[in-house]
Amino acid sequence: MLDSGATLCFGSDWPVVSLNPFAGIATAVDARTLDGRIWFPEQSITREQALRAYTVTPALLVGREKDAGTLEPGKLADIAILSQDVLSIDAGRIAATTATHTIVGGQLVWQLPGSTASPPPQPARD
Repeated sequence: MLDSGATLCFGSDWPVVSLNPFAGIATAVDARTLDGRIWFPEQSITREQALRAYTVTPALLVGREKDAGTLEPGKLADIAILSQDVLSIDAGRIAATTATHTIVGGQLVWQLPGSTASPPPQPARD
């Protein structure tokens, strides 16, 4: 589809796919379904393409590309800190990724209980 110029947008619409976006990324990258079957391996995409389909493209398609979808000065700082680097780990481990912190509007709003990772510093409040 990407080769034809189609816009690829991913989501986690239960019960069609797992609510876990990392399971979706893993499936897109290695063409392995949730039950372990290989399904159209020639349609696999890169990790970067899968991440874009979960982040940049949804913001674009709902008209929020000026303030969401990428990390850039002037945009909302809505991010998740992950338990592992999905761009460098073995593809078979991507689905086991979890969020350890959630930051919305630049503010830490959630931290995984027992997380040992340090959250980013909070901006000073006036």
